Amino acid sequence: MILIADSGSTKTAWRLIHNDGIKQFATGGINPNSMSLAACLESINELKKDVVFNNISELYFYGAGINAVNINNWTSTLQQTFKNATIEVANDLVAAARACYGNQSGLIAILGTGSNVGWFDGKQVAKKSPALGYILGDEGAGVAIGKAIVKGYYRGNWPKELQDAFARKYTWTYDEFVHELYQSERKAAFLAQFSKWAFQQRKHQAIQEIIINVYQDFFEMIQEVFGNEPKQLALVGSVAYYWSDYIKKVGNNYQVTINQTLEHPIAALTLHHQNQ
Repeated sequence: MILIADSGSTKTAWRLIHNDGIKQFATGGINPNSMSLAACLESINELKKDVVFNNISELYFYGAGINAVNINNWTSTLQQTFKNATIEVANDLVAAARACYGNQSGLIAILGTGSNVGWFDGKQVAKKSPALGYILGDEGAGVAIGKAIVKGYYRGNWPKELQDAFARKYTWTYDEFVHELYQSERKAAFLAQFSKWAFQQRKHQAIQEIIINVYQDFFEMIQEVFGNEPKQLALVGSVAYYWSDYIKKVGNNYQVTINQTLEHPIAALTLHHQNQ
C-alpha cells in the first residue's frame, strides 16, 4: 500500500493507493517547522481509525514546513510510526512540481497566503526564488494582494462605492485595524484575507489595477531570478486558481505562458505515484 500526504499547518490531505483503488482521508495540520512534535503526531494518529500503519509499504510525505533543518528528524519520526514503509519526505514545492510535471522539468509556483517559486529539473527543485517572507517577498500571493488592498483603502484613492463596500465588510477604525494587524500572531494570514474580498470586487477597475500591479511585481521577480527568456510556468494554490485569468494576461507581457493551474495538488500527485 502507498500512502501520500500533502500537509499544511491547518489540514492534511491523504491518499491511500491499494489493490481496491484509492481512498482519501483528511486530518489536522502537520507542520514540523511551526508545530510541536506532539501536535504533528496527534494529526497522524487520526488516521489510525482508517489505516493500518504496518501495512504501508511506501510513504510520500509532502509538507509546507519541510526544510533542510528538520527533514532528517521528521523522516526518522515517520519511520518510527510507519515501521515497514520506505519513506520519502519533501517540501510542498516538490509536491506541486510532481503534480504538474511528473518527471519532466519546468518552472513551478505555489500561490496561497505566501508564494514559492522554483525550477524543477524532473527530480528536485534545482533553483528557488529567495524566500523573503511577507515583508520583503511573497510576490503574487494573497498577502501581496492584501497589502495592496489595505493601502488602497486607507489612502482613500478608490471610488466612493468601493470605499463604502470595504467599510461595510470591515467595520474597525483605523486604530483598531493597526492594533489587529500588529498584535496578530499570523500577520501574513491576516493580510491575505483581503484577497478574498478583492476577488468579490474584481469588476471594479481599481481592483483590477491592483491585481495587475501585483502580478507585474510577481513576473518581474521571476525575470530577476530565472531570466527573461520565454518560459512556461505551472501554478498551484487557491490564489493562483482564482486569479488565473489575470496571471495569464500579465504573464503574456513577460513572455511567460501558464501551462497548468491546480487549486490543490493531491489528485495529480496521487496519479503520479500510481504510475511510477
